[in-house]
Amino acid sequence: IIINLFRFTFRAMMPPYEGGIYFWLYVFWYFLFLLIFIFRLSFRIMAKPAMVYLCLFLCALFPVLNLGIASRNTEGERFLYLPGIFLIVYFVDVFSRMQISVQKWMLTLFIIISVFYLIQVQQKWRCSHQQILSFYHQMKQQKDYHVIEIINLPVLANGTYALRVGLQEGMRWHGIQQKVPVQVRSRKSFREWPKCQMNLHSDTLLVKFTGNELETGN
Repeated sequence: IIINLFRFTFRAMMPPYEGGIYFWLYVFWYFLFLLIFIFRLSFRIMAKPAMVYLCLFLCALFPVLNLGIASRNTEGERFLYLPGIFLIVYFVDVFSRMQISVQKWMLTLFIIISVFYLIQVQQKWRCSHQQILSFYHQMKQQKDYHVIEIINLPVLANGTYALRVGLQEGMRWHGIQQKVPVQVRSRKSFREWPKCQMNLHSDTLLVKFTGNELETGN
C-alpha cells in the first residue's frame, strides 16, 4: 500500500514514464518542488485550507490504494480524477500564498515542464499510429490465406494501448481480406514497439510480434 501511495502521488504530478533521462528530469523537478516547499517558503503556505485539501487528496486515494496504478501507461488514471481535483485546489491555494515573484517563476517552470511532457506523450501516440498503419499495410500485402494466427499481439507498447482492441475492425477498415478467422494465441505488453514477422504456412498467415516485453503490473 505504501508503494502504491507513492506511485499515485507521483503519477498525480507526472505523465506515464519509461525511465531514462526524461524520467530522471521529472524526478529532479518533483523533489526540487518539495524542497522549495520545505526550506524556501514560509510556513504560512501550509495554512489550514491547504492542509485540508491535501488531506482530502489522500482520503480520495484511500479506496483505490490496494488496486495500484501503472507507471508506464495511462492504465488506472481514472482513479486520479477525483483526487486530482483536491490536488489542483491545494496547489492553487499554495500558489496564492506565495510572493508574486516566486509565483511567476514557479508557475512558468510548471507550465514549461508540463507542456514538454505533454509533447512527449503526444509523440508516443503518433508513433503508435504510424506503427499500426504499417502493420495493416504489411498484412494487406499478404495473399492466399484462409486463417490468421497471431502470436504475442501487443496490447501495450511504448506506453500506448497498441492493438488492445479493434484489431478486426481495423482490418475491415483497411480492406484486408474479410471473413477470415483470426486466432490470437497470446497477448503481450512491450516497452517499445515490437518487430512484426509474417509468414505464410500452407493456408495460414502466421503473425508474430517480438521485442522487449514489459513485466506485468508496470
